[in-house]
Amino acid sequence: SRADLEEERRLFYVALTRAEKKVVMSYAESRFRWGNLTFSEPSRFLEEIEEKYLASSNIKKPYSGSASNPNPYKPKTSTRFSSPQTRTSIQDNESTAPKYTKIQSKDSEITNRPNLNFVGASIEELKEKMLVEHQRFGKGEIIKIEGIGSNKMALVLFDEIGEKQLLLRFAKLRIVK
Repeated sequence: SRADLEEERRLFYVALTRAEKKVVMSYAESRFRWGNLTFSEPSRFLEEIEEKYLASSNIKKPYSGSASNPNPYKPKTSTRFSSPQTRTSIQDNESTAPKYTKIQSKDSEITNRPNLNFVGASIEELKEKMLVEHQRFGKGEIIKIEGIGSNKMALVLFDEIGEKQLLLRFAKLRIVK
């Protein structure tokens, strides 16, 4: 409801204002909760923060495995965390930290601002191989649908951001074809 959304926004800003000098924001794209893998998205309110208050923005596509290494949760090559490193404070590394730019869609800016006119199809209407549009992720194709009733999940390959697994009761997918 609108009241719940405003309460969520208020809590987001309370959390930000509690940090007196610096805030580092991150999120887990997926995690195990009570033995089940669940997926999440960054806060819908991040786009409301003015650019002048952001030192950097690092938006990455999730690692999704490869033919030689199909496990999407374990990269085949070593990572920067695989060897011990000397720990330094964030302040010491600020001048040498890489600067990132916000990734924008080719055709239009991807935003988290809701469009009140956007109406999604019902869960029953959505089928595999259908072309759909999501308000935030853009156009894509439904690759796979699993589950029953209100727990139906869809794997959608979006043109701009790649694969996303969505819980259909919340996804608001509009049928394109």
